[in-house]
Amino acid sequence: MKQPWFQLFAGDWRQCPELRLCSLAARGLWIDLMCRAHQTEPYGHVVYESVEEIALDVGRPPSEVQPAFEELERRRVFSRSSPTDVFSRRMVLDEHRREIGRESGRRGGNQVLVPANGTPIRVGITPTTTSDPYTQNQNQNQNQNPESEHPPTPLRGKPPAAAGGWNSPQTRKPLDLDAELLGTPVWLSVAARAWMIYRTEKRLGAYTPIGFRAFVKTLGDMGEVRANAAMQFSMARNYQGLIEPNANGHQQPQKPKPKTDRDIQVGSPEWRAKYG
Repeated sequence: MKQPWFQLFAGDWRQCPELRLCSLAARGLWIDLMCRAHQTEPYGHVVYESVEEIALDVGRPPSEVQPAFEELERRRVFSRSSPTDVFSRRMVLDEHRREIGRESGRRGGNQVLVPANGTPIRVGITPTTTSDPYTQNQNQNQNQNPESEHPPTPLRGKPPAAAGGWNSPQTRKPLDLDAELLGTPVWLSVAARAWMIYRTEKRLGAYTPIGFRAFVKTLGDMGEVRANAAMQFSMARNYQGLIEPNANGHQQPQKPKPKTDRDIQVGSPEWRAKYG
């Protein structure tokens, strides 16, 4: 059942550079089209026969709707999948993320927390037996008699990442995408979010805030066309990293590393030419 509401982030709406360049009439038309895109299939798309149909739907004359619609397209507020189909990139991306969440729910939640034996991990409960020496020491100290003559020896140093260290995935602060992408161009925000979804599906390690900012800067330096081409190329080939295709659509060849003395086989023509 489709929800009667959809997410609208006020900060993203007011700080979107493409939308800020549009007139008040164009912005009003866009929010009306977003409401229509929420109620149609595929989600986030507006399929229409002509601008007159859109004018009839919003209740305004075509002479008023036509320039506003053209302004939205000129400012690249929306994208096209066909001559009669426009869509909101943000709405399509949000629906994709919700579908991932629904699929995870049907499979029993976060699959990372369900081991192979099918027994869910009780988050926050320390297991009674473990092979981790750090946790074993904790359990031994907790089981000691509190009235004992020798109190438990406090653990020193930084615990390892596997035991919940300060920079482990269990204690690391989650990445706030909305805050990190605030003020970025729409295409860059959509591309970065799509790449994060791709990494989540492949179960790759999470970005640190510094690493994610460096990745966003790399995309921005590449530009929209190069960045989208590199993402499509990498996702289609199931790469873990972002690889740009060359002119023939293949991976950029790696430059050969210069040979050192260790790489030259004794007695080879190269060795004789160098050492006589």
